[in-house]
Amino acid sequence: MAEEQDDNDYFHLESARELGSFDVRIRTAGSRAEASLVRREHRLSEEDFIDRFPELAKYVQGLPETLPHSGENST
Repeated sequence: MAEEQDDNDYFHLESARELGSFDVRIRTAGSRAEASLVRREHRLSEEDFIDRFPELAKYVQGLPETLPHSGENST
């Protein structure tokens, strides 16, 4: 039964539709912090994310840590 529980941790990422949605959300994240939120919504540890999605993990490393503050036109 413990094995079933482990499998359920990834229930959001088993179908092609969910994997595609996850991929798009990670690739459209504006920061590593935002990508981390997406990863955690799918109950993936950082280690599991790197193991299962190495290309996405490399992409996320190129993102800024946090989003810059908006308000450039606040004159």
